[in-house]
Amino acid sequence: MNKKLATILLLALAARLVYFWVSPARPLEIDDAQSWDALGVSLAAGQGFVEDGLHTTIRPPVYPVFLAVVYKIFGHNIPVAKFFQILVSVLTCWIVFLLGKKIRNENLGLLSALFCALYPPLIVYSPIIASETLYIFLYLLSLLFLLKGFDEGGLKSAVFSGILLGLSHLCRPVLTFYSIFAIGLAIVFRRNQREIGKLLLMTALSFLVVSPWTVRNYRLFGVFIPVNLGAGQAFWLGSQIETGGRYVPREHPSYRPLDYTLNDVKLWEKANFQAGMENIKANPLGYLRLTARKFIPQWFEPVGAVSLREKSERLYYILLALHAAFILLSFWGLAAAWPERARIYPLFAVLLFYGVSHLVIFPMARFRLPFEPLLAIFAMLTLGVIYHKLVPEK
Repeated sequence: MNKKLATILLLALAARLVYFWVSPARPLEIDDAQSWDALGVSLAAGQGFVEDGLHTTIRPPVYPVFLAVVYKIFGHNIPVAKFFQILVSVLTCWIVFLLGKKIRNENLGLLSALFCALYPPLIVYSPIIASETLYIFLYLLSLLFLLKGFDEGGLKSAVFSGILLGLSHLCRPVLTFYSIFAIGLAIVFRRNQREIGKLLLMTALSFLVVSPWTVRNYRLFGVFIPVNLGAGQAFWLGSQIETGGRYVPREHPSYRPLDYTLNDVKLWEKANFQAGMENIKANPLGYLRLTARKFIPQWFEPVGAVSLREKSERLYYILLALHAAFILLSFWGLAAAWPERARIYPLFAVLLFYGVSHLVIFPMARFRLPFEPLLAIFAMLTLGVIYHKLVPEK
């Protein structure tokens, strides 16, 4: 490891530890932390994947297993779990460096790693009891092995990529069908059969890793649930024109027609999908306009903006401007990297899949966070392009 990268990783570690040390303890009742923690405690105690005494399909299993391993060794020690997440976040900066280096050169890798080392949302999320930090690490490592496999003659890296991708699905199943986009772009860009074969191998192995959990869900609940429930509610919320397709809490009147399903998670999921489809059928043109409008919050709403606005309106608008610059630089970087699409199209496929699939559900800045390390690489690529235009090489 070169000295510059080591310095960046130490800086990432220091920034996260300082934030962890000085920030007030985040209550488990916020977000879904209490649920994740309860599952980790249950697994560590040998009681199975149980919450409130019941088997659940709401959470995927990998992150609770991560917590359970920590709790098994150190006891129910949440600060220790947060410390290990901080280490995972630091290692993610290393993965970003390797991806940037593979895309263009070492300088791009170093700039991208530095950005992620100091990027406030990644720092803030590193000690939160939630699956984002572990998920980002797993899927980025899968992409790194995939690109590595394209450069190699064997299949070993593609195998590792598939296993890691499957584990990432079991951590947060947001990229479950990403492979369809990757294979589609491979065909569009006329990649050779061997490369497409590696993508198919990665896909098959990822689903193989997921399959035991799918079987578990079917045996316990009698329905086909690949990983976990929850997509139905996200789809229904994203289809409501009167709320702008945004998230609204359970107290909102629009939930009341669905209250009869609250004691049956399978019925709840099905009813949400049906309610979403009814919204679309009732006003197809309005739904299309709503979907188009969701593009702005999907990409340009900063992580943490809502809580910051409650504290300072001025800081909120500064964050808004900085984030808009970040996204625009990322889009510019994607365009600048287009000539190299034959090598790095799997990264394009990730962002394309996110952009398409998340327009269907309700927009939330937190949903974009896992993909911001990739956006950072392309934003830093843009800065490199601008620098070389302003300061020509001698």
